[in-house]
Amino acid sequence: MSSTLRSPGILYDDDVHTGTASQQSYDTLDSILRITIDILDDGYHEGVLLRRLRWWDTARTREWLLAKGYKLYQEMLSPFGFPSGIVFPTDARQHTSEFPYANHEPPSNPDERHSFSADTGERGIIGYAQDASGRHVVIKAILHGSEEKRILEYLQKECFPKSIDEFRNVLPVLDILPCEGHWLVITPRWGDQPLHPQFQNMKEVFHFMRCVLE
Repeated sequence: MSSTLRSPGILYDDDVHTGTASQQSYDTLDSILRITIDILDDGYHEGVLLRRLRWWDTARTREWLLAKGYKLYQEMLSPFGFPSGIVFPTDARQHTSEFPYANHEPPSNPDERHSFSADTGERGIIGYAQDASGRHVVIKAILHGSEEKRILEYLQKECFPKSIDEFRNVLPVLDILPCEGHWLVITPRWGDQPLHPQFQNMKEVFHFMRCVLE
């Protein structure tokens, strides 16, 4: 018996090679969202974050989203071969889009493969992708039956801005996809670091404060 510490729900390479893998030996969206380990606990990184990052990077998750019209960004690995939580698009060509999608310029260095990289965050419930037209989107996994789901569904149906003039400081909800008993919410990707926006000057700080207070 192997002495390697194993997290439940993960499909390991040697399970496949030895034929011991079963239908229950890999994570689903349900198993990774319902983990109760606190983010400050010692076992959070191995027991939660890495499992969630691996779920996003599995072939079945990528293929399922691709069939829905979304190509997930590529995962960057750490020096030890683990998911780093940093992802980047495989196609970073210049793209001009209409609202609510963002425009972007091409990378300054055409050989830079990590242009437009993004951080998936400390919770590992965020993914990034490009749709069939090459537009950049953010995908967030949320629990079925949650208050967050009800709010986002309301925003999608009742508060979707048709133009920038109707925009009220809340990212539009493009789609809500049922997935493995829960939901994946699609919004446009705005900004180079959506989870960690940086203010360039005081005007942007005051604009942000106004957006929050409206």
